[in-house]
Parts: sequence; C-alpha cells; structure tokens
Amino acid sequence: MQKAERILNEFRSLELVCDSKSLYPAFRLLLGILFILFIISTPIYKPEYLLIWGIYPLWSAIHARLSLRIIARDLFLLSPFIFLLAMTNIFLNRDIALTFYKINISYGILSFFSLILKSFLSVSTLIILIRSHGFLPLLRSLEQLHFPAILRDLLLLLYRYIGLILEESIKIRNARQLRGSSKRKFTLTEASQILGQLFIRTWLRADKIYEAMLIRHYNGHLLLPDEKKIATSDIITITIWVILFTFMHYYPVTEFIGHQI
Repeated sequence: MQKAERILNEFRSLELVCDSKSLYPAFRLLLGILFILFIISTPIYKPEYLLIWGIYPLWSAIHARLSLRIIARDLFLLSPFIFLLAMTNIFLNRDIALTFYKINISYGILSFFSLILKSFLSVSTLIILIRSHGFLPLLRSLEQLHFPAILRDLLLLLYRYIGLILEESIKIRNARQLRGSSKRKFTLTEASQILGQLFIRTWLRADKIYEAMLIRHYNGHLLLPDEKKIATSDIITITIWVILFTFMHYYPVTEFIGHQI
C-alpha cells in the first residue's frame, strides 16, 4: 500500500515544479526538440559521434538540480524495451563494417550501439524536461510554440486520468485488504471483477469531473498556469546551446579526437 501511494504522490509531483532559477520552460522544450532532431540525424553507423552529445543531458540535470540516480532509475525501467528493439539490428545486418584487433564488427553491431545511445540520450532529455519543470508548464510551452490545441488538451486530460486511475486502484486495493483478504495474488475471477469495478468507478469520477468543468464555464479550452518571465540569461543560454548543437553536428568532435590519438 505504501509503495502504491508513493507512486501516486510521485506522479502528482510531476504536475507542477516551481524553480525560479531553472531555464525558461519553452526554451528548454525547444532545446530538447532540437537536441532530439540532431540526435536522430546522426549517421546510424557512427555511434562514436553520439558520445559528445551526452554533455547536454548532463548539463540539464545539473542545471535543474536533479538527482542523477533518479534519472538513471527511470532509464533502467525503460532499458529492456530499448535493448530488445535494438538487438534486432544485430541479426538483420551481418555485413562486416570494420575489424578491430582481429575482431570483425558488423554494421548491425554498430547500429545496435547507435540506437542504444540515441534512445538513452533522447529519453533522458525527456525525463529531465518533465522533472525539471513539470507537466503543466511544458504543455504551456507547447501552446507558445503553436502546438495544436486539441492535442495539447488530450495530453493534459490523459495525464489527469492516469492519476485518477491510480487513485481509484489504490482505493479498491485498500478496500480489498480491509475486508480481510490476505491473498497477495489475484485469481483470474478477482482480477476481472476488480478491472470492471475500476472501469465503472473511473467512468463515474470522470463524469463528475466533466460536470464540474461545465459548471466552471468550460468552453473547450483548458487553462494552463502562467509562465515565468524570460530572463536575459535564458536567451544567452539557448543561443550558446544552439551554436554548440550546430557545431557538434557538422564538425564531429569525437572523430577529430580519434584522428589526433
């Protein structure tokens, strides 16, 4: 029970993160989008080009005063899916790309490491984005970047209803324990009944929420919290990083260092 409540509290804490010293949310979101685009456009058979790009997630985590342990934990939860998707390249492309100390390395292995690095860098950037500013300020930033309003509202409602489902599931679990059920595992019949109750209770709660929205004169547009003002340091920071992104993309630093060694 305590674990479930801790997950719910952590989920709710991501809604709004107030940090006056953090980078302007719209700027950090724009930098994150540019970063991911540059990462995706990196040649798939050049994983060494991606190593230098790790400085941006590292700087973002330090600048936002986030714990690297928490970011590593979130990445660890997603790592099995990333590895399974990337491993298919090893078997699909077995052509020899190079020989390193009499060891043949195929294009599939190079693309495997490249996909792993790209995924880790992109996902860590998204994790830092949400944990440094919160979900609502990022949606406000999407509005400033002229993201379609209907998609933005759907993301907000999806976020709210995930929290609602978690809350209702915790209530059902507590009620089951209070009725004296000592079984830790659910039978198929119990699981089907609980899922049905969860669906009905979530549906009723959602209906009440919608009625409350109509009472508050909901007109199809969800209001989001105001952003903090843009500081001169924010403009300088985003300018420096855009220049660095462009330089690292067109002039691979790791390749230059490798030639010097």
